[in-house]
Amino acid sequence: MRVKSIILLENNATLLQELTDELSSSNEYHITYAGDNGDEGIRCMLQEKPDLIIVGMFLKGTDGEGVIQKAKKTWPNVKILATGIANDDIIERTFSFGVNYYLVKPFSVESAIEKIQELLSKEKNQESRELVSAHRKPVTI
Repeated sequence: MRVKSIILLENNATLLQELTDELSSSNEYHITYAGDNGDEGIRCMLQEKPDLIIVGMFLKGTDGEGVIQKAKKTWPNVKILATGIANDDIIERTFSFGVNYYLVKPFSVESAIEKIQELLSKEKNQESRELVSAHRKPVTI
C-alpha cells in the first residue's frame, strides 16, 4: 500500500498538533506540510500533488477558501477535507469550490481520522460530498 501524502492547514494550534500526532503515528500517511499558513500550504501543494488537503477556513496569509480554489484549479481531482465553524454561507461556498467533506468545529480527532480514512479509501472517480458534524467533542479554540 502506498503512503498517502497530506497537507494539513489549521489555525487552532491544539487541533493542528493533535491531528499531526495522530496522522504521523500511522504508517499510512505522510504529512508534507502542517501549519497555519495558507501561502506555505499552497507552495507545498504546487511542488507535489497531495492525496489529501485538510484545510481550516481561517489561516494566516491565504485563507481556507483561497487555498481550496487554488488546489482545485491546480489539481481538479485532489481530495479536500475542510474544517470550520457552523456557518451556512461558508459551508455552501466550500462545497461550491469542490470540497469532499466539511467537518464542523468542534469535532473529535477520532471523527476526523475516520473521515480521512474513508475519503482516502475511495476510488479516484468517486465524488462524495457531505456535511459531517456527528461524534463531536469540544476542542479548545
